[in-house]
Amino acid sequence: MPPTSLEPTLEEILADPIIQLVMRRDNVVADDVRRVIYDAREAHRRRDLLAERRHASPNRLGDHIMGTTRPELTLEEMLADPIVQLVMRRDNILADDVRRVIHEARQAHRIENCC
Repeated sequence: MPPTSLEPTLEEILADPIIQLVMRRDNVVADDVRRVIYDAREAHRRRDLLAERRHASPNRLGDHIMGTTRPELTLEEMLADPIVQLVMRRDNILADDVRRVIHEARQAHRIENCC
């Protein structure tokens, strides 16, 4: 008999009555969850490939901060992350809003440190 995993599968989690209740409350359907999980796995895979490339040829200042070779995500990489997109959608925040706030913070920081 093959060994069984103690971790539930995604389908087992989605079938759980409590999870279904929360999903219903938050107006989320199982296909949305499946898509986000798939997208997150793909994003994680892409980040790993990016980290391998940067480790082989570090060219960004933030690549070796605090003794790690894991690259710091750019704003666009972070905004493209499916989990970030899901949270932003839930909170009714647009990527352009985030970009604008960061732009304004950078401008304020430049003004504050100019003299």
